[in-house]
Amino acid sequence: MKLYFHAFVTFEDKLLVMRSKSSEEKFVPGASFLSADPYDEWLIKQIQKQTGLTAFIGKPFFLRDSVVRGERTLEIFVKATAGSDLVNLGEGLQDAEWIEASDFLNHNIAEHLHAAFEAYEE
Repeated sequence: MKLYFHAFVTFEDKLLVMRSKSSEEKFVPGASFLSADPYDEWLIKQIQKQTGLTAFIGKPFFLRDSVVRGERTLEIFVKATAGSDLVNLGEGLQDAEWIEASDFLNHNIAEHLHAAFEAYEE
């Protein structure tokens, strides 16, 4: 089973969403967990690599068991707080914006993330 972490990174009550160069759908920072490091330290590095942000990791708030490209995957959604709103996107990423999480349906968020956005708002 593969583990994949998604980080709902906020700054002053706004949530960061991004878009890759190869897609019109937006998503939150994340990556497959392939490390011997504690997940929170690893996730801080991944957020830094993808966004240039220094983040503080909070608690997981949503889990999803799915099959991605034929492989069973446990997706773990974690709350995180950024130290600033100055985003410097990593390789392969097109743009980023800070949104109201409750307004996610108006921002072309990838459909597989909708349930996590709904859980985040509860």
